[in-house]
Amino acid sequence: MLLGHAKMATTYDIYAEAEQSMQQLTAETIDEFITYLTYEGTSEDMEALFKKIQELDLNTLEESTVKIFKQELIRLANIPKLEEQVKDIILELSKTGQGVSANQDSQLKLDLIYSLLSTLDQFKTQTRNIKRNTGYNNNYEYTFNYLQTTQNLLQIIHNANKCKENQTIQPVQIAAIHYRILNKPKTCGISQFQLK
Repeated sequence: MLLGHAKMATTYDIYAEAEQSMQQLTAETIDEFITYLTYEGTSEDMEALFKKIQELDLNTLEESTVKIFKQELIRLANIPKLEEQVKDIILELSKTGQGVSANQDSQLKLDLIYSLLSTLDQFKTQTRNIKRNTGYNNNYEYTFNYLQTTQNLLQIIHNANKCKENQTIQPVQIAAIHYRILNKPKTCGISQFQLK
């Protein structure tokens, strides 16, 4: 055999598997492109969904309700628009004042910017995993964490917008503390992750 395989079946198995993977990747790329085009008209629906999710108490939800919200997120969440929103917030937060209090303010703003970027990245990763991997898609704990990450991101965006509008230090301090709590899952109970 030209490819060095002892059996024809070996060659077939290797290339059939590679072809199947390519077909799956192509299908996912096309699906993502079509979904992206569909997103163009869903801004209002997405905002309405985000508002509902932000007000949820996750501990009171039944498993079926959590799964419904996950499906709605997968259908409506427009990541390019979210990224654009976060970029605009960061540009505004990057404007700094002068003096000692400005230095403290700048550090807190950096904490907030980091929390925005890292939580957005976590949200994007979880969205991809649920879309592409049936193991993640059917895992209730992962689904719950996905909804939790969405709440965290929305709360941080809300706090950042308050800081951007008021240009005061207090909302940034709240957001920074909120972020530090969120990123200590081993020492915090689930109830500490709920939005107020």
